[in-house]
Amino acid sequence: MKRLKVGGLMTDDVVSVLPGTSFREVAKLLAEHDISGLPVVDPDDRVVGVVSESDLLARRALTAREVMSAPAVTVHAGEAAADAARLMVRRGVERLPVVDEEERLVGIVTRRDLLRVFLRPDHEIGRRVREDVLGGAMDLPPDAVHVHVLDGVVTLTGRVLPRSRATALLRLAERVEGVVAVVDRLAARDGARPGAPSPARPAAFLNDRRTAQTGCAMPSPVPSRSLVSSLVGDAVTAPSMHNAQPWRFVLREASGVLELHGDPSRAMPRQDPDHRALHIGCGAALFGLRVAAAHRGLCPVVRPLPSPDDPWHLADVRFDGSGEADEELDALHPALARRHTSRFPFSEERVPAELFDGLSAAALLEGCRLTVPGDWHADTVMGLVHASALYEAADEAVRAEIAAWTRRGTAGESADGVPAYAFGPRQYDVTAPVRDFGAPGGAAGRPSERFERTPQIALLGTADDTPEAWLRAGQAMHRVLLRATLDGLAASLMSQPLEWPELRFDARDPLSAVGYVHMVFRLGYGPAGRPTPRRPVSEVLVLA
Repeated sequence: MKRLKVGGLMTDDVVSVLPGTSFREVAKLLAEHDISGLPVVDPDDRVVGVVSESDLLARRALTAREVMSAPAVTVHAGEAAADAARLMVRRGVERLPVVDEEERLVGIVTRRDLLRVFLRPDHEIGRRVREDVLGGAMDLPPDAVHVHVLDGVVTLTGRVLPRSRATALLRLAERVEGVVAVVDRLAARDGARPGAPSPARPAAFLNDRRTAQTGCAMPSPVPSRSLVSSLVGDAVTAPSMHNAQPWRFVLREASGVLELHGDPSRAMPRQDPDHRALHIGCGAALFGLRVAAAHRGLCPVVRPLPSPDDPWHLADVRFDGSGEADEELDALHPALARRHTSRFPFSEERVPAELFDGLSAAALLEGCRLTVPGDWHADTVMGLVHASALYEAADEAVRAEIAAWTRRGTAGESADGVPAYAFGPRQYDVTAPVRDFGAPGGAAGRPSERFERTPQIALLGTADDTPEAWLRAGQAMHRVLLRATLDGLAASLMSQPLEWPELRFDARDPLSAVGYVHMVFRLGYGPAGRPTPRRPVSEVLVLA
């Protein structure tokens, strides 16, 4: 869904001053332009502080530098209006300087500007819910849910199966710009009837003044080193292609922003020339960071791809968001340490449709689609998996790249890659659905076993094939895997056919709204995988 950005609401004709501007001139500008505050910029137009009426009344000084509040609380033009509203509430400010990718002043947004979001006509809100949520994200028939909007309050009535999918619908409706609250009158599969509505869940209110006891626990915009280290320690439990762990975190201690970067030294030029898998792995780490933050009562605010000139700068995360910590993310926290890839045979027991529905709902919450293919499509995908094994066997460069990330248990090996104990058994024949990291040299003592005849698979995809979509896919992948872990499912990832352009396109269902497949999940009941090594936090976190 498209979300209204700050750039669409801001005023670009900004009154600003230099640090050396006199106290009297600042007061004069505020009075002449009937404004309550203005940004202070350096000669390069970078915001260094803000002077408000309160600052002027609180103390006398000679220049703006002496009276300004610093560092300034700023927002980028590409950030969602709702996130800017939460930031205003959290920091108790009336206006936010808007900056570009180089932190230069380009505009200003006020609470009055953001209130325009909530003035969207009811009929327009209803149309957006029907088109973007019901028809777009949820792919529901037009008559499945009745949408009624009055004064920005959306009431949803109907039957959505199962309850996890209904929950995803409610969450997505809350994110539509202009929605004040959502009333739940949806019936679930268990036969529950709409009856009395549940209390309306509020969207992002500008006047939300809840205390830290009921909201997020971040007392300061700058998190401590120990807190960030613990958050990153949880984040790096994420899965990544060949366990390459292609991430690097940078804590900007002055601003409290935690940056996520891709590590080009851990890229795979033959198997992942466009760095799609690298983005997906880093997206998974980003989701783990969000889960860890929610577990500690924090509300992270994520800004993806903040630096167009630096493609390896994948996200900025602040921990000063307002509202309440996400309980659904917090509930996933125990699975961070329990989730492991299983390259062992699964039983033939079928996964209940209700569990697949819940996994699909988890993907929807991250802006992605998880589909369970029908028989013909599943056969096609498995055929592509087996074809990719032949492609690998015939490509010496690919085999060398895989070998570089394979660990045999010898002394001095690095804490990454796929260790021999995680290879799983040898395939009894050529139909195994997992990549055999032990071929061709193998690992001594590995038994041969038959894998399930009909692997149960699900495909994760998005409508676009861009770096931002890849980051979303990584977050959705991790959310699905954590949900599956809590549901008692074993899982492995089958990216093999997606690493070959000539095979990847054929993995999609031509009748589906999913334009690009980013991951194939194998799910079922079987032995849990063992933990694979992770690099220490000190190796992936830089303080700056």
